[in-house]
Amino acid sequence: MRELSRDEKIIHDMIKRKCNVTWNDSDTNESILEIMEDAMLAIQNKLGFASERIPDIFIEPGPIRSLLKNLALYMRNNCEEDFDGRYLNEIMQARRPFELMAAEKQVQNEAEGTADEQEDQ
Repeated sequence: MRELSRDEKIIHDMIKRKCNVTWNDSDTNESILEIMEDAMLAIQNKLGFASERIPDIFIEPGPIRSLLKNLALYMRNNCEEDFDGRYLNEIMQARRPFELMAAEKQVQNEAEGTADEQEDQ
């Protein structure tokens, strides 16, 4: 298994606990690592910020951490196709702040573009 950052180690251990993995062997740790990486990217994609890697949002208590742990559990049990239906409401609630940030950024960019056009005239 590759060397994990401090944040990745915290997330890895958190997912092991959620999956009730109490033993420590290399095959299991590697499996949990793969699940962790896949689940992090999947949650980021579901929340609308797939291009960024932000592990600290998965460490802080809250809905995003809960979604990550639950998706990892579904993945560990080979039933991730059931996750979206069960957690759609939570996904939509967690996604809302990211949608608002994206909208604010778009408005700001448009305002800056308008200001640049006025200066050119």
